[in-house]
Amino acid sequence: MATDLIALGLAETVVVAGTDAITESSFGGLDRVQNPPPRAIRPFARQRRGMVMGEGAAAVVVRASGTHSRPAHARVRAVAMNCDAAHATVPDVAGVTGAVRDAHRRAGVDAADIDLVVVHGSGTRHNDAVEAGVLRDVFRGVRPGPLVTSVKSGLGHTCGASGLMSLIVAVLAMRTGELPPIPGLSDPTPEARDLRLVVDHPAHGRFATAQINAIGLGGINAVAVVGRAA
Repeated sequence: MATDLIALGLAETVVVAGTDAITESSFGGLDRVQNPPPRAIRPFARQRRGMVMGEGAAAVVVRASGTHSRPAHARVRAVAMNCDAAHATVPDVAGVTGAVRDAHRRAGVDAADIDLVVVHGSGTRHNDAVEAGVLRDVFRGVRPGPLVTSVKSGLGHTCGASGLMSLIVAVLAMRTGELPPIPGLSDPTPEARDLRLVVDHPAHGRFATAQINAIGLGGINAVAVVGRAA
């Protein structure tokens, strides 16, 4: 919405914020459908058991280029989203793939231009399988392919703040040249073995372009492509 407002000339600066508070009912309800409840989120790990909620808030300031004297931390290349409504809780490969390809098209980049991907990474069986499948399809033939990480292992699923959390990590990685690993991932699932998962230690490099996945319930898929600031 922020990028649309700016592109339409309706705003020069937009603050985008997200947060969710955990209630006893939501926390307890999630535990009841995950038996036994997991102690941590372990995306792409064989021993994963599901999703753990976390609390947090995040905010970013999006502004039109050339409207402020302070330097930007990163450049929003494109944001794409769709709602495939394929299932209430299970993400759909075609829907997520469509959002990724649309983001690349809007950003004017090829799959080979993406240096890193911060996945949604909820650590559930269906999400892991879908995201791994989407990454294999989109980046098929790209060598060595983008580095892949997730932040939910360390933060929990912060719901309304989770997409912005991933975006901020991607921006910091481009600024510092250091991409944090997925904590506790030692035995990846077969479908994720070909991915360049960041494990054990941070990955270092000169990252120019990042992709951020955010997959919501009901088939709401959002993908952002951001680039390092000039």
